[in-house]
This record gives sequence, C-alpha cells and structure tokens, in this order.
Amino acid sequence: MDEKKLWIHFVLGAFAYLILIWLYREVPFFWDTIQFAGKHGLWYFEQGLFSGYLPPELNSGHPPSFGIYQAALWKLLGKSLTVSHFSLLPFLWLNLYYSLRLGRKILGQQGWLFALAFAMCPFYLGHSILVSPDLILVTGFLMTLYGCLSHQKMSIIVGSLLLALISIRGQMMLGVLILFYLSLTTEQTDLGQKVKSAMRLFGFGLGLAIIFHFLQHATTDWEGLEASPWAASFEYVSWRGWIRQLGIFGWRVLDYGMVVPGGIILLGLKSIWKAHPKLLLLSMLITLVLVIVLTPRVGLMNHRYFLPLQIIVLLMATWLITRQWKNGLKGKVLAALLLLSMVFGNRLIYPDTVAQGWDSTAAHWPIYGMEQEMYTYINERGLPLHTIGTAFPYRSDRGFATLNEARGGYKQFDLDTDQYILYSNIMNEFRDEDLLYLKKNYKVLKRIERAGLHLSLYQKG
Repeated sequence: MDEKKLWIHFVLGAFAYLILIWLYREVPFFWDTIQFAGKHGLWYFEQGLFSGYLPPELNSGHPPSFGIYQAALWKLLGKSLTVSHFSLLPFLWLNLYYSLRLGRKILGQQGWLFALAFAMCPFYLGHSILVSPDLILVTGFLMTLYGCLSHQKMSIIVGSLLLALISIRGQMMLGVLILFYLSLTTEQTDLGQKVKSAMRLFGFGLGLAIIFHFLQHATTDWEGLEASPWAASFEYVSWRGWIRQLGIFGWRVLDYGMVVPGGIILLGLKSIWKAHPKLLLLSMLITLVLVIVLTPRVGLMNHRYFLPLQIIVLLMATWLITRQWKNGLKGKVLAALLLLSMVFGNRLIYPDTVAQGWDSTAAHWPIYGMEQEMYTYINERGLPLHTIGTAFPYRSDRGFATLNEARGGYKQFDLDTDQYILYSNIMNEFRDEDLLYLKKNYKVLKRIERAGLHLSLYQKG
C-alpha cells in the first residue's frame, strides 16, 4: 500500500467516522461513560477545572484528565452532548491513521485489511459512538506501538503520555510497551544502554504516572481500589472462583466473533513465531498482565479491558491472511470470513440470563431511541421517574447521561416494594430469579423491541 493509497483510505475512513459521530451526536452517555464523561465532567465544570481530585464517591482511582477534558470543552464551546461526542472524533481519526500505518508496516500492500478489521471489531466499533476514555487509550497504544516498530520517537513520547494520563489500564499498557521496546533488536547490546534509551522516550509518561499515584495516595490515602465505592468489584475470588474466572477470561478473548482470528492464529502459530516473534511476545505480555490483574478480582472482566490485546490478535491474524493473498482465492476467502465474523460479533445477543459487555458491541446502538421513546411514554402517563425501579445503566439521575438537569432519574429496583419496573436485556443486574418473579408478578404496560433489544415498563399486579 503506497502513500497515496494510504491517504485515500484515511480520507474515506475519516469521512465515515464524521458521519457516524454526526448521526449519534445527541445520544446520551452510556455504560461507564456516564461516570467518566457525565459525572466527572459535570463535577469539574461546576467546581472548576483546577479543583483537584474528585470526591471519594466519584473517584475510581483513574487520573481525572478525561473529565477535565470534557469540562474544558463545555466551558469553551457550551455544555452539550454534541460537543462531547465530537471531542472524540480527533482520536477516532488518529486511531484510523495509526491502524493504517501499522497495517502497512506489518502487512504491506494489504495493510488496509488490518485497519478495516480493527474498525469493525465489536470491542472497538461498539465504543466508536461513545464518549469513552478507552478510545484515547487505544490512540496511545497504537501510537506507542507504531513508534516502537518504526523508530518514531515522537509517536512513543506522545503515545506514552496519553496512556499515562487516561487511566490505570493505560498505565499498565505503558509498562507492557516499555518491556516490548526493550525486547526489540536495537543497535545497543548493553541492557543499561537500552534502559537509558527507553527512559528518554517513555520517561515523560512513566514519570507522569508515578507523580499521579503519589499525589493520589497523599491526597486521598487510598488508590481508588479496595477503599472506593467500587470496592465490591475488587474483592478477591476463591481458588475455585479463580478457575472460573480463567474460563470467563478465555470467553472474553474469543467473544463477539474474535474466535475466528484466534483460530487463524492458532493454525498459523509457527509462521508468526518465525516472522513476527515480537508481536507474539507482546500478545503474551498483555495476556499475562491481564490475567494477573483481572482474574483474581470479582468484577473486572469488562470487554473493553481487552482492546489492546484484540488489536494485536487482529494484526497477527490479518498478517497470516495476507500471506495467502497471492495464492488467489484462499486469502480472499479468509479475509471475507474474518470480516463476516466481525459483523456477526456486532449482532450477537445472548439470552437475557447471560450478562454481556454492551458497550463493546454495536448491538447496543438501537437502545438510545428506544429509551427516549419509553421516556416519552412515561411522561405522558404522568409517572415520576423516581417511582420506577431499574438497574445500571439507567438507575440514578439521568441528567448525568443526558446533560439535562431537569430530567430526573429512575431508582435502583426493589421487586418487593416497587410498583413499576423498567427492564431491558441490556441490564446485567437482574438475576434469573428476578426475571422469573418479574414475569410472574408484573404486567407489561409498554414493550419496545428493535434488532434483538427489548425495553419494557412493568406494573405490579
């Protein structure tokens, strides 16, 4: 893929992202972006951009940079969902650019295939319309990885700064990429010289991460983990529970169609080891870190946590496919199979009794219009939102998701006392017995169904 074709692909992709963000520019914040964009952004917007650390009830241990970024743009351009959605467009464009660059670096003329597969990957595509800090984490990861492989010093410096600023997981990936950089063949044979070289490039980001944790601990006396409002998610599992967690970990890695690129890699493992052993090493490093950090804890198996790993999986799988490209039909069939698996993954919806990572699949996109339609129906019936029980992501004040202070919010559901229940299959908190009780003791007032999603308002009796 020559330079002209790369820029043609970039312009086409950039225009597609522009249209995508325009179409979804007014949808509310969703899933954890309600916290990171809505609650954090509003706190800094109201308290001031330089108000220090978030209060304990909002502080989940991550750097507050994303909320400050949102608040700063609202002060400059006006507080609106449109401003927030377009605030991520530059990062979507950067992700496109660096995925094309990485694709050309590893795949050659068919480098576009990696960029296309990555853009279609449910883990990423589902996030593409969200005001999500994970899109910036991906930018930092792609920039730093490309900088390591192409000896682009500024890409490493800027990418590592983004990783350090955006989240704890970004800082974890920064550590992984430092090890990856040290593993690459360089002119320096002395380990000390390699370390000095790495510190010149990664030192800014690493230093920023260290300073953040020092100030966080000095200011709050806790790291936003066990002592935070999210403490339940950080509780340790038993040994039996850990074995189960490993199974869930494997499921997450292969979920939403990723079983196909995973299978391609398994079949071509020997070829990857010979041609790109460092990429295989990087995938192993990321996997090891994720296993150590995620599997011992109760609630840390969110699909978006696996985004950096899926980037490397797709990079290796598409490289294997392009090796068959000159053989005629075989390479093109494998490419079609891979892309179809991404389409399938974005349409995969499990039964109501199976929890999903709804922010990491485009299958959730219709829910915004459905919730607005239900809200209109509830208003027409004159039902106060605070009398209706529901679950994450709709419980609590919807003003954090819509930036509409007058909207009010639903309450946490209680099947023993609530007369009205709002339920959708995008909610993971309803247990199997809760769903049985709901169907047995409540009647449906209104049900909305679209593309495999459903949203229902129930009344007891």
